[in-house]
Amino acid sequence: MDKDGDFLQNQPSPSANSARFRGIVDFLLIIRDRWLWGLSIALPVSLIFAFKQLNVDKLFSASASLNFELPKKILDLTPVQRTDFSKQVLGEHVQRLRSKEFRDRLMASFTDDEKEKLLSPYRSLDVQNNVIPTIPQLIRYNVIMGGTHIPTLTITATSLHTGDGASIIANKVQNEYLRHIKSTRSQIDSVVISKLRDQLNQMSEEEKSLELELEKFRGENDLVSIQTARDFIVTAMTDLKNKISSANIEKLNNEVILLQIKRQQADNVSQGFPENTNLHLINEVSAYGSVQQYRSEISSLKRQRKNLEEKYLERHPAIIRNLDETLEYETLLATEISLAELSFVQNVTTAIGRISNFNKELEKQLRKSQDLDSINIGYRVIEREGEAKTALRQSILKRINDIEVLQEIEESDSTLTAGSPAGTPMVPISPNSKDIISKSFGVFFMAFILIPIGMEFLDNRVKSPWDIEVFIGREMLAGIPRISLVSETNRPLIVAQDLDESLVESFRGLYSRIQMNSDNIYPKSILVTSAIPSEGKSLLAANLAHSFANHGRKTLLMDFDLRRPGLHKFCGLSNDSGLLSFVQELQANPAAPLNMDDIPEVYPNLRLLPSGGKTRTATELLEKMSFTNLLIKLKREFDVLLIDSSPVGLFPDSNALATKVDDLIFVTRYSKVGRRTAKTMLEKLEETGARILGVVLNDLPEKKSSSYYYNYGYYGYGYGYYRYKYYSKYYGDSGSDTMAKQKETRKS
Repeated sequence: MDKDGDFLQNQPSPSANSARFRGIVDFLLIIRDRWLWGLSIALPVSLIFAFKQLNVDKLFSASASLNFELPKKILDLTPVQRTDFSKQVLGEHVQRLRSKEFRDRLMASFTDDEKEKLLSPYRSLDVQNNVIPTIPQLIRYNVIMGGTHIPTLTITATSLHTGDGASIIANKVQNEYLRHIKSTRSQIDSVVISKLRDQLNQMSEEEKSLELELEKFRGENDLVSIQTARDFIVTAMTDLKNKISSANIEKLNNEVILLQIKRQQADNVSQGFPENTNLHLINEVSAYGSVQQYRSEISSLKRQRKNLEEKYLERHPAIIRNLDETLEYETLLATEISLAELSFVQNVTTAIGRISNFNKELEKQLRKSQDLDSINIGYRVIEREGEAKTALRQSILKRINDIEVLQEIEESDSTLTAGSPAGTPMVPISPNSKDIISKSFGVFFMAFILIPIGMEFLDNRVKSPWDIEVFIGREMLAGIPRISLVSETNRPLIVAQDLDESLVESFRGLYSRIQMNSDNIYPKSILVTSAIPSEGKSLLAANLAHSFANHGRKTLLMDFDLRRPGLHKFCGLSNDSGLLSFVQELQANPAAPLNMDDIPEVYPNLRLLPSGGKTRTATELLEKMSFTNLLIKLKREFDVLLIDSSPVGLFPDSNALATKVDDLIFVTRYSKVGRRTAKTMLEKLEETGARILGVVLNDLPEKKSSSYYYNYGYYGYGYGYYRYKYYSKYYGDSGSDTMAKQKETRKS
């Protein structure tokens, strides 16, 4: 591997996972591409909007107010917070002003002169049509709450054509509502007072009835001594609960001792000792009866036997007598321990019986308490009902007094007063030309921005790195600019003859990206395919082959488009022999060596293997051992096998060939193939197990390759305008000479 190749392979390659979503710069570029569409639609839309908004009848508005003032403070009346009072009372007034009852009263209050003033503008405007609205149709007003220091109701009326009607309606509503409130308040208060007095009398009768019922209940249930009985029951229940707790503790203690005995017995049995061995180690067992005394006697006898054994033999009468006494005491100890265990069992049984008796007695006391509670509840129900009746009677009496006092006060000091009257407006509120013009500009800019963006998202063809890396989910290897200045016959030789510096740089960038993305070492085979015909894959394969050759790689360009071969035409070669004839020769003689003279060299380090004819059985050819043998032999002779195949969207050849190559490059032409189609084709290729290096976006428009794609920051996406603009600045005069020579070459 050469120095160049080592460097490129060691560089980190961008991953498709690092693809970003569109940002502000991308959307600005989209708008720039379709600004003419946006302008042609946004301009008439905004003009139509402004025309319709300006071409309406003039609307005038006038406002009058009603001020709400708190009544003078009176000691006998309950004070009320100002803000809460304002919200509640003002809300009621707003509902009344909007009610049908008040509107009917308002309609009836208009005089003939006022009606004529309201209708006169319409009479002069609608002489020909004879369309005169009615008074109810002209009465339009709204009421809102407001005010900071003094709560205020603002009445806003509107009228068309002139401002006289709005001022007449607003002042009429203001004056008529004050009269309406004054006339209805006294009627409402009188009705309310009458109903409250009836309720007051009813409450007094019900209070007397409840007092008699309460007196009778106390006599029947002897409620004089109810507290004493309750205290006795509480004392008895407390004593029983203490006894139950003591019995439970006693029961639990004995159960713990029995559990210790059982565990010790189980340990003795598991170790092969008698069941009652070492039970005396339990403190409670040791303290029972004569257990401690028997243990002391046994210990004393054992000490005596130890002394005797030092003087006498084991059959001596003294030793035998000692053993007999020890056995007797051990028997007594075992019996005493058994009695201790039985006593603990009896204690548990006795405690359970005591707990049961105490619980029964406790239940009796609970029932007595419940009976006493039932009696007390009945008494409290009657008592609370009487208290409620008394509180309600006092509340009704206080409300009656408050209403009567307020009636006297409001005759001289009304809480609702007339505020500022409505004047005659001279300037209409609608149409507002400044507001309409600003909205029209807003409509224009919104349409100008959204229409290009909408068109961009409706167009689902592949035409940007975003489409490839975000939607399709593949890495974009390069963007090849559109070839416009190079003749069609010379386009396969752009890299070979250095015909267009920007295009040559694009293919150099593509070569570098292939070096970075490919994990396979040389020699290797690379398949170049596309979704549909006419996407430029053969032209790209030819120039890419020259790029590999320029970098010192022994390169073979193979034409596997067996249905419509064309690479031989790029080099002016015959297609009489080639891939098909090589396969046939190896099929006849698998061990035959390759004749390199049959593979013409078209460029230093580059040879071309034509298809050698046409066939529709390409997939059958791939299954032959002779084809696999041919690939193996070619890899021994070349560093890179660059294979041009038929479109994967039309024929299965590329899918079948993908299983036999090391890497794959997918070519798509700008705005030629749908995103969904390209994604499906790549998924099918990936199912073959092929290593897809990425996608090449071909035939980019000059403005796309120079700015739109260049701004994505990917190496090798195309240089175009930037190349021509800054080439001479970077290289100096020699760069200018080179550019001039390239232009002369294009012209020739």
